[in-house]
Amino acid sequence: MPSADIRVNALVPPQNVPINTVANFSNASTGGETTFAWTLLDQPEGPPDALVPAGPTATLNPQKEGSYLIQLVVNTGTNTEVRNIAKVDVLNFIDGRSYPAAGETTEQNLTRGWAEEANRLFSDLTSIRKDPGQVAGVIAVNGTAANQTVLFISGTVEIKSTLPGAERLPLFDIANGSSATEMAGSLFLLTKSVTNTASPSAPVANDVIWARADGMVYEANLGGGAIGDAVYVSNAGTLALTPGTIVRSVGQIVAVRGGVVDIQFEGHKQLLQQASLIRFSSRDCTPNPAFNFVWPLQCGYAPVPATDGIAIPALVNGVVTKYKVSRPGRWSRLIAWCYFHADPRTVQVVVYKNGAATSLAVALNSTGPDTEDTQTDYDETHAVSFAEGDTMDIRVQNVVPLDTFDQIRGISATVLEQLFG
Repeated sequence: MPSADIRVNALVPPQNVPINTVANFSNASTGGETTFAWTLLDQPEGPPDALVPAGPTATLNPQKEGSYLIQLVVNTGTNTEVRNIAKVDVLNFIDGRSYPAAGETTEQNLTRGWAEEANRLFSDLTSIRKDPGQVAGVIAVNGTAANQTVLFISGTVEIKSTLPGAERLPLFDIANGSSATEMAGSLFLLTKSVTNTASPSAPVANDVIWARADGMVYEANLGGGAIGDAVYVSNAGTLALTPGTIVRSVGQIVAVRGGVVDIQFEGHKQLLQQASLIRFSSRDCTPNPAFNFVWPLQCGYAPVPATDGIAIPALVNGVVTKYKVSRPGRWSRLIAWCYFHADPRTVQVVVYKNGAATSLAVALNSTGPDTEDTQTDYDETHAVSFAEGDTMDIRVQNVVPLDTFDQIRGISATVLEQLFG
């Protein structure tokens, strides 16, 4: 008895097939078939893909995400004519779901039709509503267990390149807690691989993944922790109760249940806090002000009264105004400015920690009478870590001595907190 019973790559449909890879169709023959008519009944929107018949077999190279509906009619126009319809899917790259083809009935599932897949799609929508803080991207390296690997965006990458549905996604790499650059921007937490359906918690390089930007992380194993504890990024690029070389907090523990914790993850927290800076100044903003040390700068010489007659107290070994650091942090950006009234003159601006000089410093030089100089120290090796309660002050030291007080009209320095928890 003739039969029409489609196989996809020798397997019973429906089957998921890779994009831009030839799929082979055949008939599970029982004998008596004399003609074979293959038809592509439906395919995803976009440039049409061609089904190539070859007698009892056919091939299709799908170029688009979505469902392809294939029909085989055997012994057309005879009293032994039989037909069969099968479906193949190129799963959506972003959500890993199958989408229906026009004219489908039970091709997705012979007993339940589209009920199961529709339920999954609605479940996805519900998940997005209750937890919108996830984004899709491509991982550049092999990942580790989901909900423990911290990622940063290292660039973008095109998926489905050269195909009709080509699009760009963020390229994620594992964030190193010792890298100031990687800790300076938004961070994400690996959720799962979309590509690696067999082991979604362990994606491999070039997999499409979901990563969390913000939101709840449940049942994370940090080896301890209490409600309210900060969660940091380790040097290995995982969540940890102690910070890596660069102090970067990405959330806090909100619940403890047995040996695991629930975390409120905040991958953008650093961006909200990063503008922290301290400005030290010796001048007000009026034109040609008196050189009045009223801010935490300390000078290494005894000023004399300014030319406008305002008496300026001597500050050699004077009181240093200190800033008390309110939280752990790393300070690595020093910007200093000076307006010189006389030439040649050189002063050095130095950041002090708990009364001791650090390597974070710049030298300012005059290039002529009434000139300005601005210098920066962005050298990562000069960065200074401060604990909560440490004090910071900035002192100005003579290199080329100043004879009279009005040889400098103003000086200021700004220290930027690079990263903190």
